Amino acid sequence: TDARCRMRMHYGTHQEVHYILMSFGLPVRSFPVTTRGEWKKGGFFKWIARRKLRDQDPEKYRNTVEVPSLCDVLLGRGKPFQGHPGNRRLHDILAAHYDEYNNGGRKEKTELAEKIVKLVKATPAKFLRRDEDEMWVTASDEAAREKVSHGFRRKRELEKTIQAQTYLSDGDGSGISGTGASVSGSAVAAVMRNRVGSGGCSIGSTTTDMRKDGSGSDDSDGETTVTRMRVAWPPRRKRTKMCDTSSACKGCK
Repeated sequence: TDARCRMRMHYGTHQEVHYILMSFGLPVRSFPVTTRGEWKKGGFFKWIARRKLRDQDPEKYRNTVEVPSLCDVLLGRGKPFQGHPGNRRLHDILAAHYDEYNNGGRKEKTELAEKIVKLVKATPAKFLRRDEDEMWVTASDEAAREKVSHGFRRKRELEKTIQAQTYLSDGDGSGISGTGASVSGSAVAAVMRNRVGSGGCSIGSTTTDMRKDGSGSDDSDGETTVTRMRVAWPPRRKRTKMCDTSSACKGCK
């Protein structure tokens, strides 16, 4: 078959051309030139340093990976790792098995983590991590299972935070009443801290119905007792009562 090459010219400022290329799905952040017309040399120098290490000791770096594939899962924190296609695919797999993980015991959770690790490796894909020389190497099975387990735990924490935000946003005071869900105190405290503005202003007092985790008592009709709490953030300071007399009394000492 004959191949046909097409070319399209784009005119405008550097930023305008970037926006045009982004409409075609091109990763403009990978371009070697910044918006100011300066060359990005940091990544190039790091690549040169890694190539020198591999040339000096080929046997030591024989199993290293030059560039991770789109299916590989990268171990690390931050947006560059979270935005990798392999990490996003792992996130979708964890979301599909979240109910099974949340309802299982410790043994079932460990077996599920091992199952997902084998499922990802059968793609084929690899779990990669950075070593001390900034080289991509294959992570151990234990590190891969910890990556999967951490993803499940993180998803559960986010779910509790979202539930707390939903219940605290109710303005009728009904809160969690009637939903049958439970919210941990740490998640509620995190939401309350996030609601305080940068100027230090208070959000006032909020009345919320919160169900105690595992401590609710059962009524005769089988319904769980709901405890009504009144939360104020930030907490008010206690006023100190001053003595009217000029000399200090025993209570002021």
